[in-house]
Amino acid sequence: EALKIVNHQLKIARGTNHTVKIELLNKMQSNLSKAINLNPRRIGVILPLSSTNTKVASLAHEALNGLRMALRASEITIKKPLDTWELVIRDSHLNQEKTKSAIRELVEKEGVIAVIGPLARKTSEAAAKEAERLHIPLISLSLTADIPEFGDYVFRNNQSWKKEVQELLDYAVSELQACRFLILYAKTREGRQKMRHFWDAALHKGCKVVATEGFKNDGQKSLVNEFDTFTGKLQRISAKDKGILKELKEKEVPIHNFDAVFVAIGSGGVSNLSLIFPYSAVYKMEKTTFLGDNGWNDAALPYAHGLRGVKKLVFVDTFFPQDNTHAMQQLLRLHERILYRHQNYLGPTPYTAYAYDTLMILMHLLNDEKNQSHWDLRNALVNMDNFSGVTGNLSFDEKGEVQRGIKLLTVRRGKIQMFK
Repeated sequence: EALKIVNHQLKIARGTNHTVKIELLNKMQSNLSKAINLNPRRIGVILPLSSTNTKVASLAHEALNGLRMALRASEITIKKPLDTWELVIRDSHLNQEKTKSAIRELVEKEGVIAVIGPLARKTSEAAAKEAERLHIPLISLSLTADIPEFGDYVFRNNQSWKKEVQELLDYAVSELQACRFLILYAKTREGRQKMRHFWDAALHKGCKVVATEGFKNDGQKSLVNEFDTFTGKLQRISAKDKGILKELKEKEVPIHNFDAVFVAIGSGGVSNLSLIFPYSAVYKMEKTTFLGDNGWNDAALPYAHGLRGVKKLVFVDTFFPQDNTHAMQQLLRLHERILYRHQNYLGPTPYTAYAYDTLMILMHLLNDEKNQSHWDLRNALVNMDNFSGVTGNLSFDEKGEVQRGIKLLTVRRGKIQMFK
């Protein structure tokens, strides 16, 4: 009835060419149409489904698996039949305009209550702008940290490189009393960004970065010259001192003017650590603590070449499949039950977990009738406190950024374990 009245008034306004009134009534017409068409059990998903990039396609597939597991889990956790929830999935094509079009279609034609995705930076920014314009909650799975800054309806659930690095540095300073750092980083966008985050955080704490060195993400053969420089072995010494060392048949003793080494490998893989670890024994760094980013959290880490020479190592991640929480154990059981028969089965990944948690959050909130409008759901997300997810107790800050605990990890008895 309200829509009929607005349509009638809009017809009159167009007849009189009242520009301001037409604009206002058009907005009212759009909002009413969306409200009438809204289905609180229908959730939109935008992912790069057709990407020819192997890595991107793999992440999209992992996210889809997470959503699939969440639908199964809803039968157990939320006590609602599987068919009461509907996912409307669209392809971003890694194209900004197509992504905007998909958002509009999901809202105006499909009547979704919220949107999950996309993954890539540019399409996530495009989706965020359109979702904010249409006033629909969007939870991005992008690594781009500033996505939530696009508006009040935009949220993000993925890693925070800055927070992970800060957690690691806080531990090093408070528990190890370390305040002089050496930084090694992969020459990738992720490696460089983590290096900068660590350096900035160290300076903010009044600490010192004594040296930094980048390495190729693939194909680096040696870091001998770099470690010679770090440990003072390339210092100029007098001819007299060289003669004394030669006479005594002694070698120059490495100088350790740093307390810990931060190594940011990102998604480059443990092969990079197999390049670095052997230098620990060669340069007598057994007592030096090695600090790592989430890239270290790899099943291959306990088998990395040279690991035995590293006596102290601590790294961080938000995803830890060995966690004994109810949420994690449920995901592992569902994942194995549904996908184990697939060739080359691998367990859930971080993107599986982030997508899983995101859909579980939405279904949990939408189970309450008070949250079944775009505005009310947006407020419920902002006010959500300690949702028990696979990646920890989750909430969103006032900007829309996910908040979760970050885990300190290490290797003991040949296994990755919680540090504390």
